[in-house]
Amino acid sequence: MTRRTILTMGMAVSLAGAADTIAGTWDMTMETPGGERKASPTFTQDGAKVGGKWDASDVKGTFEGGKLELDFPLASGEAGYSAAFKVSAKLEEGVLKGTWSWATYGGSLTGKKKA
Repeated sequence: MTRRTILTMGMAVSLAGAADTIAGTWDMTMETPGGERKASPTFTQDGAKVGGKWDASDVKGTFEGGKLELDFPLASGEAGYSAAFKVSAKLEEGVLKGTWSWATYGGSLTGKKKA
């Protein structure tokens, strides 16, 4: 292989990886026993590590191979307490689809990145 071919292949791999990011603000819809809930979390990404904000809570998790895994304490003023909020979702064609859980509640989740 020529040096130019190797460089071109490396750039293609780099660009493919850049498209695989969770960073940004998302429109999330969670199905709950009480109906739909909307959220607009903002994620940051440093390698596989995910941070950011979900309401006033600090996000902690990972994003690898198109799979988002979150697990962090989320406070609810409505419920009056904090519990671990967990998300397990897969990003496919710009849409996150998966599940969420908080305390004894849980359901499905979908999300799209805001433009």
